[in-house]
Amino acid sequence: MRRILKEPFGSSDKGIPILQVWEGVNYHWTAVATVERMEHIEKVIKIALGSIAGFSLFVSGISIMNICLVSVGEKTQEIGLRKSVGAKQIHIFWQFLTESIALCFCGGILGIVGGWLVAHGMARLAIRIVPIVPEWPVVLSLPWMLTSVLFSIFMGISFGVYPAMQAARLPPIDALRAEN
Repeated sequence: MRRILKEPFGSSDKGIPILQVWEGVNYHWTAVATVERMEHIEKVIKIALGSIAGFSLFVSGISIMNICLVSVGEKTQEIGLRKSVGAKQIHIFWQFLTESIALCFCGGILGIVGGWLVAHGMARLAIRIVPIVPEWPVVLSLPWMLTSVLFSIFMGISFGVYPAMQAARLPPIDALRAEN
C-alpha cells in the first residue's frame, strides 16, 4: 500500500501532505501516515479478536473436559466390569480419549457447516442491502476447513487426556462398588 501511494507522488518517506492540521506546529496529515494508522488499528483488532477466540477455545476445552469427567462418573461401573474381565488401563484410557476426540471432531464439522450456513445467510442479506451487487459469492477454503478439523481433534486430545487417565486409574473393586 505504501509503495502504491509513493510511486505516483515521489519516493519521500513523509508522504504527500493532504491536510495541514495545525499551521503553527507545521504538522501534516499524510497518506502514508493514514495507512500506518490503519495498519496499527488492524493489528490491534486482530490481537483483540485473537485473544477473544483463544479465551473462548480455552473455555470450550474446559467444558469438554467437564463433559468427559461426567461421562467417566456415569460409566464407573462399566469401567469396573471391564477391568474385572481383563481390560487393561490403556484400553480404558483409549476408550475415553476416543470419545473426547469424536466429540470434538463432530463439533468441528458442525462448526464448519454452521459457518457455511451463516456465510450464505450473510451473502443473501448483503444482496438485499446492496441491490447493485447481483451475486455475493461464498468462498470456502479447504485448507482452513482441514485446519479447523485438525485443531478440533487436537482440542479433543488435549482436554480428553485427564479424564481418560482418571478413568484408567480407577481401581476395579471401587468402580464395581460405586453407585450411579
